[in-house]
Formats: sequence, structure tokens, C-alpha cells
Amino acid sequence: MNISFSTSTFLLTAAMASIVGLTGCNNDATHSQYPDKSVETRAQAQAIRDDAQRSNDSSNRDQEQRLTALSFRTSQAEQKAKQAHEQIAINLDHALTPLKAAQDQAKATGSREREAIDQEGEGAPVNPNNEEVIRIKADKEVRKVKSQQVETDILAENEAKILALKNEAAINKAKIVENEASEKAVIKAERSEAEQQNRERKLAISIETTSKLDKLGEKSADRREETGKQEAAAERQDQNITAAVRKAIARGDSARDVTISTRAGIVVLTGVVASEVIRREVIADATKVVGVVRLDDKMSIR
Repeated sequence: MNISFSTSTFLLTAAMASIVGLTGCNNDATHSQYPDKSVETRAQAQAIRDDAQRSNDSSNRDQEQRLTALSFRTSQAEQKAKQAHEQIAINLDHALTPLKAAQDQAKATGSREREAIDQEGEGAPVNPNNEEVIRIKADKEVRKVKSQQVETDILAENEAKILALKNEAAINKAKIVENEASEKAVIKAERSEAEQQNRERKLAISIETTSKLDKLGEKSADRREETGKQEAAAERQDQNITAAVRKAIARGDSARDVTISTRAGIVVLTGVVASEVIRREVIADATKVVGVVRLDDKMSIR
């Protein structure tokens, strides 16, 4: 849907304002806002709003389900990343243990070797100027240097392996972090899409509801106009009946005090007549008038 944020917001605000404005028409105190003032129109408007509410509720449920699923995926991504980090740490510890043990062993072996070299010939009287003594002492130093070198080489070799393993573990951890971030970015995009789709659905529901209520209002106005015409025609018909009855019962002054009122073809005679005979004649003459549906006699005799 190619609607800019500002345009979409304006449409949603306008549509919702229209619905809120028309919702008041459901109240008994305000249903006169409908042009035809009918219960039927009010019921139709309420049905439209109820349908819109059901659609909105359904949209909200769909969104809630999608967001719940996305939250679960986020939790799973975090849990998997945590487990992967722990596995890397365990694997690294397993790999480093023998290397560190080898380093410790090399240090212990070198230390023992050099100590043994130093202890060779101890207790024997030695002439420090003797050439053999000098040679033996020099040989010891050479052997101690070689022992130290062996130890250093072993330590360096294992240190290089340890460093390589730690670098590999760091790279793997970085990949895990990157994959977790990538998965969360996808989830975030899907969450935003779900929320946007829900807003768009609600906007569409709002616009459709407003349109339906507008059409209902137009029909209500048409019904009111038609009702007005029918009422005007009925009023003219009642006036004609009243005039016809007045003419039919005219008999000098005998019916001059009779009052005639007509509504929906029902004629009501009130007032005073001189005798029962005149009363009956008035009733008989009025009943013969075309259009009289019923005649109510409320006349009294003087």
C-alpha cells in the first residue's frame, strides 16, 4: 500500500473521527440525529458498527498471534545463541586442557632436569682450577641451556596452539552473535510488517464502515423525505375528508356546533346537537363520505 505516513495517519484519523461521531447515534437520546428518526435505521447503523468491531477484533487477534509467534522465535534465537556459546566454551576447555597439561609437564620436566644437572658431582672435592672441573661445569651449563630451550620450545608450541584455539573460538562466537543479530533483525522486520498490516486493515475497516454509515445516512434522508411526502399527502387527504364530512352533515344550523377532526381516515365528531335524531343523521351522513375509515362519535345532545 503506497500511502505515506502523514497521509495514512490523516486518513485513519479522519475515518475514526467519522465513526466516533456516528457512534453516538446508537443512543436513544441521540437517535433523532438520523434524518428519518427511525429505530430501523438505528439498528442498521448499530449492525454496521458491530460488524466493524468484529473485524477489528479479528485483526487484533491475528496480530496478537503473529506477535506471539515472533516473540517465541526471538526467545528461541537467544536460547540457541546462549547454548552455542556454552558449547564453544566447553569445547575450548576440552581442547586447552591437554595443551596446558603439556606446558605444566614441560615446566616440571625441565625443572627436574636442570636440578639434576646441578646436583651431579656434589660432595666430591673439586679443585676449581682443574681443567676437568671447568670442562664439566661448562658441559652442565650447556645441558641446562638445552633443557631450558626444549622447555621453551614446548611452551611456545603449545602457546601457539592455545592462541589459535582461542582465536577460532572467538571467531565462532562472533558468527553466533552475527547470526543471532541477523535473525532478530528479520523478526523485527516481520513484527513491523505485522503491525503495519494491522493498522492498514483497521484503516480499511474504518473507511468501509464510514462509507456504509454515509450511505445509511443518505437512505435515512431519502426515507425521511418520502415519509414527509406521505405524511403531507395523508394530511391533505384528512383535510379533504374533513371538508367532505362538513359538507355532508351541513343541515342548516342543526350541526353548526359539531366539530370534525380527521387523522388517517378516522373521523372524530365532537360538539353538541339538538336531538338524538340529528345526531344519528349526522353520523349516517358522515359515514357515507368516501375515505372515512372509522367514525368516532363523541357528540352530546343539548
